[in-house]
Amino acid sequence: MVCECMDNLLCDEVWLSNSENTFEEEVGDFVSLKSYENKEFEETFALYLEKEASSLPEQDYAKYLHSNNLFVPRCRVIQWLVKCGSHFNLSFGTVFLAVNYLDRFVSICQSNDWKYWMLELLSISCLSVAIKFNEKSALSMHEIQVEGLNYSFESSVILKMELILLKALGWNLNSVTSYSFLEIVDSDFLESHLYQKLISHATELLLQATLG
Repeated sequence: MVCECMDNLLCDEVWLSNSENTFEEEVGDFVSLKSYENKEFEETFALYLEKEASSLPEQDYAKYLHSNNLFVPRCRVIQWLVKCGSHFNLSFGTVFLAVNYLDRFVSICQSNDWKYWMLELLSISCLSVAIKFNEKSALSMHEIQVEGLNYSFESSVILKMELILLKALGWNLNSVTSYSFLEIVDSDFLESHLYQKLISHATELLLQATLG
């Protein structure tokens, strides 16, 4: 019986010594994986930077807003977009897409005759398109016009504005926004609560920058 037990121990010892994955190899695999993830992140980040250039408003957009007294109205409709995002539990990615569509459209279709109702109609259309593009379920035109708007629009009017928006943007809806860069940050590098705190704080800063 003793000999049999010793044989079993020897077998276990041989198995351990011939293990395919030693501690050093496992550490090496882990380091290789992290190196791969870092390289993948750098490549994605570089790709986003390149793509972001085609997702920006036209040059001198800020100057155009100020010269046409659109800065405050723009802030108001963006605040409404953020409010809608919270009300409907939309992702921040959707809200930032809507803001991006709005800024790109206004910068392309520059006019000296913007009325506030036009910006409200545009913001509704931008949010509607962003929801359809980025969310799993859409909202009705009635639902999307939550409290906080000065004007109310028929569904047919909003749909027409959506088509005008899509044509003006060249149907290019997959925009890279400032929030897109947060979405590629790997949560594995931080504990869950620290990661959430970082993302929350960074999102707040990006929203303030967007309003400013």
